[in-house]
Amino acid sequence: LGPAHVVAMSTEHDFRRGSAQHAWLEADLGAVDKSVTPWIIFGGHRPGYIDSAWSFAGNNGAGDVEFMALWIEHVEPLLLAAGVQLVVWGHNHQVQRLCAVRAGACAARSETGADGVASYSDPPAPIHMVIGTGGAPYTNATAGADFDENRFLRHGYARVECVGAT
Repeated sequence: LGPAHVVAMSTEHDFRRGSAQHAWLEADLGAVDKSVTPWIIFGGHRPGYIDSAWSFAGNNGAGDVEFMALWIEHVEPLLLAAGVQLVVWGHNHQVQRLCAVRAGACAARSETGADGVASYSDPPAPIHMVIGTGGAPYTNATAGADFDENRFLRHGYARVECVGAT
């Protein structure tokens, strides 16, 4: 889409190294020519990063905590290698904007300008946003993660604007 390559994965199917989905994603991200499409926006349903303490180890790792660990191990390295700038998630019915995060920790935080808008310029890791603003009841289960920068419980939508190449 214009200056952005947009790719999504299924969080409900096998995405671990060695799976067909992992191989497809690796090939897709590896084929992006950032001199032509400088932005890579990645998305999926269940969040790879979420400030949530919900654990459900008894259901084949279906809790937020278990899913996040699998995603960080198997998929995050692909996004870091490709230079993905923005990751958009759903599933949890709330909005969370995270710092530029990798390996579970902030690599950089946003800066708030004179206009009151928090932004980044060429962050060293992807910015993750959980945009679960659909009509279901709000999910308000947090763990107090250091990588959570902003959150709110409100229905709505998100708009993304790609400015320049960074």
